[in-house]
Amino acid sequence: MMGRSLVSRLIWLLASTMAVLWLLGSVTAGLLTVFEVNERLDNALVEIAQRLLPATADALSAPQVMDDRARQLVLTLNSKALAYQIMAPNGWVALRSENAPAAPFTTAF
Repeated sequence: MMGRSLVSRLIWLLASTMAVLWLLGSVTAGLLTVFEVNERLDNALVEIAQRLLPATADALSAPQVMDDRARQLVLTLNSKALAYQIMAPNGWVALRSENAPAAPFTTAF
């Protein structure tokens, strides 16, 4: 039996090398995409928290002041970018984004 020719071995080696490189590139692109999406969502959470923190300072003493201040602070936010709720001391939703439900979010830990 005659062995494979040099050309067929080179073609097989190049094709398998390209397949491995393509697979590594796809995995790398997927991991980078997940990382970037998570980073963007984390940045959005930080931005919302920094803008809404001053509004929650008066939550116990003056809920109406909290509501007015929070509405002023979030005017520049994209209301559909992230759903948020500010809870009043008595447990009702004092302020929420357009895409947040009227009922309080449930927390599951």
